[in-house]
Amino acid sequence: MKFKSAFLYLVKPLPTYFLLGLILVNIVALFHFDTHYIGAFFAFFYIIITPGFLLLSLLTQKKFPSPLGLTLSVALSVLLLMLVGLVLNTILPLLGMHEPLSTVPLIVAFDCVVYALLVLNYETKKDSAFELHDFTSFNWFVVGCAVAMPILATLGSVILNNGGGSLLTMLALSIAFILVPLLVFTTHNTDSSVPPITLYFIALSFLLMNSMRGWFITGHDILLEFHVFTLTNTAHLWSMAFYRDPYNACLSLTILPTYLQSLMHVGDAYIFKFFAQFIGALSVIMVYYITKMYSSDKIAFLASFLYISFPTFMVDMAFLNRQGIAFVFFGALLYVLFSTRYFQGRTRTALLFTFGIGMILSHYSTSYIAIPLLIIAYILNRIVRFVVNASYPQWLFRMTNKLGNKEIYQRPILISLPFVVGLLLIMMFWSSVVTKTSTGLFNTIQQIITTLEHPFSLDGYSGPAKYNLFQSKKATPEELFSQFLKEGIEKNRISKSQSDFYPLALTLSYPATPIAEQPAPITLFGEKIISMLHIDLVSFFSIIKQLYAKIIQLFLLIGLGGLILGYSFKKNLSKDIPVEYLAISVSGIIVMVGQTLLPAGAIDYGLLRLFQQNLIFLSLPIVLALMGLGGLFTRKYVGQLFVCTAILLFFFINLSGLFPQLTGGSRALLALNNSGLYYDSYYTHAEEVAATKWTARYAYKNLPVQAAHFSDIKMIAYGYVAPYIELLPETIKRRSYEYLNYNNVESGNILEIINGDVVYYHFPIEFLDSHKNLIYNNGGSEIYR
Repeated sequence: MKFKSAFLYLVKPLPTYFLLGLILVNIVALFHFDTHYIGAFFAFFYIIITPGFLLLSLLTQKKFPSPLGLTLSVALSVLLLMLVGLVLNTILPLLGMHEPLSTVPLIVAFDCVVYALLVLNYETKKDSAFELHDFTSFNWFVVGCAVAMPILATLGSVILNNGGGSLLTMLALSIAFILVPLLVFTTHNTDSSVPPITLYFIALSFLLMNSMRGWFITGHDILLEFHVFTLTNTAHLWSMAFYRDPYNACLSLTILPTYLQSLMHVGDAYIFKFFAQFIGALSVIMVYYITKMYSSDKIAFLASFLYISFPTFMVDMAFLNRQGIAFVFFGALLYVLFSTRYFQGRTRTALLFTFGIGMILSHYSTSYIAIPLLIIAYILNRIVRFVVNASYPQWLFRMTNKLGNKEIYQRPILISLPFVVGLLLIMMFWSSVVTKTSTGLFNTIQQIITTLEHPFSLDGYSGPAKYNLFQSKKATPEELFSQFLKEGIEKNRISKSQSDFYPLALTLSYPATPIAEQPAPITLFGEKIISMLHIDLVSFFSIIKQLYAKIIQLFLLIGLGGLILGYSFKKNLSKDIPVEYLAISVSGIIVMVGQTLLPAGAIDYGLLRLFQQNLIFLSLPIVLALMGLGGLFTRKYVGQLFVCTAILLFFFINLSGLFPQLTGGSRALLALNNSGLYYDSYYTHAEEVAATKWTARYAYKNLPVQAAHFSDIKMIAYGYVAPYIELLPETIKRRSYEYLNYNNVESGNILEIINGDVVYYHFPIEFLDSHKNLIYNNGGSEIYR
């Protein structure tokens, strides 16, 4: 009887397929069977989908649209992998196993989790939680074009890495430009799953065309992310003692990639450069289904496209794996918070905490922003409901009674005090008790309090928030460099041991000089445009960037104001937006204003990254306001869609580099060029890796290493070398190593971040030649002593 019962688990179709898949994953993990990476691909998708897929079917009776269900499944799977790895990491060392994150314990734990979920699904007679539809030929055509985009983006990056052109990457961007209006204006019977699937592959292509640049880890934050992963993966153990830094507290960078690498056995770098991007791109699907709850498919599609065409996503998100994963959890949390369609009661509360915990374990800064957002939103929600529903005084009652959406303030509350307080306590416990990385959080709170008590004490400080897409005031490179040089001289003067430095009279005879950043050269096509239209392309693209910033800000305020008052956008909404959505939107603006007004050290989170996070819920009011702009020209819905789509696509072709690449005159983007600021800053060359490893092996540990900005994170990632980022004759020490990266050697220029802005300056190499010895040179990196 027992044999018969066990046999039933194998013959029922759903368990059979998943058991066969589990066997294949075990073969890949234990025997490294991976012909042409086919096994790794299969193992990856099985690992990040299956546990959550099986768990999701146990949580609800209703079927999900397949893109939504897959995204929620991946979020649940990622959290399960991090938690299972954390449990093994905690318990197995107590039992004498000092490498708990090696392949055997990880695959055994994975097998147990999947098999247990299969048994539960079988016993409760669960079927797939996804809706499956038949595609028409048109739907297959659109999806096929979308799938081609990340393939083209990856191949395009490989060609660029080999010194070729950007044709394939440009083709991928062109397909996105075509697919957006095709899906917005098509009259074909488009399946409901096609728009989010298309958005996902567009987002994935944007990420891959940046992350796949170079044969090593290329980017900014991703280099430190790779460093903490390497520490965990090498030891097969996660420990905060390895690297006492908030990066190391992100399980999305330590335990999760170690779990994947141990079961897939691909190159370490490609866990970050390639596979992690498939997870990070899923956040756009959450944006789509959050906005689709209140608007049409087409408006939800445009709002989601706004989210992924925002410059931060196209340029930076490929280098922020921890944040991309945290955004998936944050989006899932918001979806469950706003919707009671699939989850109710205790299940809903449990999932809110589940996705909140996933966010906390994935990224500290996303949590530091999201949880205050929720707390402020709860307070605003309570205050506004009390005011709007008050019967006295009469003047207030008459005023609130004129609101066009007063009924939303009388609906059940979606966000509760126990939830926001509980999430705050979990975050505090994780950061202060478990990882002991709460110093940054407490310093943030202290600096904010200090600033509020003495609001003008730090006015002279200009942080990164002052120099970005959302600010028009910029200091010139000459002014910034002058300040930088003055600070270097002051550092020399006040040093306790001035004999460590060269005499100021000597260093001033080798002046470093600021130089202007050079835009991409004007092409023949660009010259024709200039001759025909008589415009300065450099100024034109700069104006476009500033105009985009102003439009986003203006239409955000218009859209949110219209939603709060309830008089606008009725025809473009399928149902009223709840108070909690409006409260979180206002809360997001409050936090962004705080980031802009407070000194940069008070909230250690870039304003553009903060805005990208808030676009998960703010993209809808922006698009609704753009539709309202279309209403000034036409009353037809299609006409308004045309205005909104045209505006978004105009900025897309300019900010993505699609049009500037054809004309020149704009800042060259890494995804399309082997030159320019991003290439000079982020691209990791083989010569730099070799020089870093040489330094780690042969340099005297008691002598400091001095290097230019952006060299530091590469040297930490590939050699555990932590240089001082100061390369001026005035700051160079007599007894030290001076490291010159690929860009320094090739151009003689140095990149430096000064008050949040990047400045080029020419470094007098003759100073090093005269007063130091060249001890290493591989043609792309040099080291002096």
